[in-house]
Amino acid sequence: GNIEYEKILNEVIVLATMSSGKSTIINTLLGEDILPNENQACTAKIFKVLDNDKIDSSIISAINHTDELISLEKESLYELNKNESIKEIIVEGNFKGIKNKKERKKLHQICLVDTPGPNNSLDSSHKEITYKLLEEGNTNHLVYVLNATQIGVNDDKKLLLDILEYQKNENKNFNVTFVLNKSDEILLKDEDMGTIIENCKNYLKEIGFIDSSIIPLSAYAGKLFKFALEGNLRTRKEKNDFSLFYDLFEEKTLSDLTPKKKLKDKTIVIQNSDYLKNSIISKYYATGMAKLEKALEDVLHNKIYNKGEN
Repeated sequence: GNIEYEKILNEVIVLATMSSGKSTIINTLLGEDILPNENQACTAKIFKVLDNDKIDSSIISAINHTDELISLEKESLYELNKNESIKEIIVEGNFKGIKNKKERKKLHQICLVDTPGPNNSLDSSHKEITYKLLEEGNTNHLVYVLNATQIGVNDDKKLLLDILEYQKNENKNFNVTFVLNKSDEILLKDEDMGTIIENCKNYLKEIGFIDSSIIPLSAYAGKLFKFALEGNLRTRKEKNDFSLFYDLFEEKTLSDLTPKKKLKDKTIVIQNSDYLKNSIISKYYATGMAKLEKALEDVLHNKIYNKGEN
């Protein structure tokens, strides 16, 4: 029969400074371009991106200042971001790599909470938004996106110190997963990934994050592989980039995670070249995106099995 499940949202706050590719990561998880990639509108809006295994394409709604829910069309995200009467935007979509958990008539879903807008140090409202989010958010999980091409140069340090300061003042202990996005640039330069990760850990240690887990990632490559599997590669640039990344991840990898089972194979044609579906899937794993999906799924598991719902 039809069991009514109570929905439990497991919120994970996603934090990053500008141009770290945060929107690309979320779009890749969704398998479609939903969040504006160049989110230049500096508004104090909170995006909540909620995983729902039951739907095919994403549904967008918003909450206004009187806490009413309004449902909307896809195209309106840019506009919504500028709309003064709206305080929160909710995107419900299917993170195909993450399965909701059902347990004792409860449906546990991952909900990514994204802070939009540039985080420049001139903008004090940024700190306020972050603090408010950390304070009111029902979470102790953070995903922090670092940009592999700019470690320690932009405002990361400030934001990371804010998180530590907040933890200390509020006596809240956040479980932080660090993601090192744009790591494909390191592979392209033939630099040693192990050294970069080590440097990154030392940088975080200096700030005060002692034993960090870091997931190297190429969200853009992951997006192209996932879009190719869904038949969603649209532009010539995406198709060209797809074949470049396909070659790169043929010989290199950012992850020790590989697909467990082979699916029934089929050929996917991109720009007159044939690619095998299973081969594209293993390239997707090599971008580190599957490892991030697993880390998010672990949040659901740990919440449930450790009953860590402090």
